[in-house]
Amino acid sequence: MIAKNRILTILVAVLMVFAMLPATSAPTFAESDVDTEAPVIDMDSLTTTLPEGKEKVTVGDTVTFSALITDNREVSYVNFGFYSPLSGRENYNYAAYDEESGLWTATFTVTDETESGLWRCGYVSVRDQSGNSTMPRSPFRGGDADLSCMDFEVEGTSADPDVEAPVIDMDSLTTTLPEGKEKVTVGDTVTFSASITDNREVSYVNFGFYSPLSGRENYNYAAYDEESGLWTATFTVTDETESGLWRCGYVSVRDQSGNSTMPRSPFRGGNADLSCMDFEVEGTSADPDVEAPVI
Repeated sequence: MIAKNRILTILVAVLMVFAMLPATSAPTFAESDVDTEAPVIDMDSLTTTLPEGKEKVTVGDTVTFSALITDNREVSYVNFGFYSPLSGRENYNYAAYDEESGLWTATFTVTDETESGLWRCGYVSVRDQSGNSTMPRSPFRGGDADLSCMDFEVEGTSADPDVEAPVIDMDSLTTTLPEGKEKVTVGDTVTFSASITDNREVSYVNFGFYSPLSGRENYNYAAYDEESGLWTATFTVTDETESGLWRCGYVSVRDQSGNSTMPRSPFRGGNADLSCMDFEVEGTSADPDVEAPVI
């Protein structure tokens, strides 16, 4: 009986020791294997190479960008980001590792559509397989890295880039309700319209509205109406539509060249009066969840 009690006492003592061990005493071998080191760019190695004997490039010429980049594991992504001289558009130049030179290299071939003038390097973006990254930026892109050694000049091309943004006739902005109605309800359709012009071609129009209860954004993509010459979009009220005043937050417009304009209402941080687009919904039973979780 005494021996039995001693065994029980020892067992209890052992259990108490385990109970007092901290919860963090579990093995942590995986933590030491986490890669948190970003790749390193040898800034002195950054080079733009033109065809032999050339100081400027033209149609048919190929420019090579290169850099020495190292990582404690493995580099997985390198992009030399340049900006065109006329339109200022971003140009991506994804690099591959060159076994022979030990450098990451990318090439850019000049075509007749390439803008003439000085192409400036805005950044060099590098990432490893663990997602660690580094991206030195030039001052004109908000950084403090001198990447001017990468710049190059193009001449003799006939590119005529479109740099003009579409124009919205603000007086033409209209929200049309069903005839005789001042408010809309289930089954009604609301029409938004605007006169929008561009020196080339408009490709995208979106009337952005915000719901009255949850404040959620609602997209209304427009199409060009040949008969009226307006860009129009429609919104049909369902029982799930929130009742109250729907406010227009912005009108977003873009052309085929990527030029854009987007007047915003004051409640969306702009200074455009888009209140003429607002409309009111009534008689729906939508009950959106607007309460945040409580910790």
